[in-house]
Amino acid sequence: MSIEARHIMTAASPSAGETKRTAISAGTHVIDILPRLLSSDDMRVDVVDHDTVTGSVDADRLLRALGDTFPYVNESSLIEAECDSSHYMASEVARAVEDTDTVLIGMWSRKETPDTIKILIRVARRDPWQVVRSLERYGYDVTFMDYDQNIDAIHKERIDALRLYLGIGQHANNENHS
Repeated sequence: MSIEARHIMTAASPSAGETKRTAISAGTHVIDILPRLLSSDDMRVDVVDHDTVTGSVDADRLLRALGDTFPYVNESSLIEAECDSSHYMASEVARAVEDTDTVLIGMWSRKETPDTIKILIRVARRDPWQVVRSLERYGYDVTFMDYDQNIDAIHKERIDALRLYLGIGQHANNENHS
């Protein structure tokens, strides 16, 4: 189900002397509401259904609806990548993520410049490094990651334990203490 104005509006309560607002149809998708809301004077648009104002959408309602389209999920990471606009294919980005046996939770893309596409990806993986390497193999430049930073500490602890077990790096430590 797509999220439309009719799903997020508050009921109409006409008040005397109120100025006429920008109007959108009840079937307008939340993504298309945003530019109209931003251009309105009071950050609110009226919702019209069959030539009748049935409600309105304000910035708070829209922000909540947009948040629901790209949800935060525990054990997930956020990755931002970019590429030349002639190289971009959403299916290829999905394939790069799925090649790592990772679930793609959400993806948004937008033109950063006429020649560059920015892609924001949420994946169901606490540690995004496998996905990052896969995206890079597919020719995407990763520009940002947001993930559980404690994962790096866990990896360091495991690597240090493995080094100790294998006897790698012990000589350097012993030389420093001499």
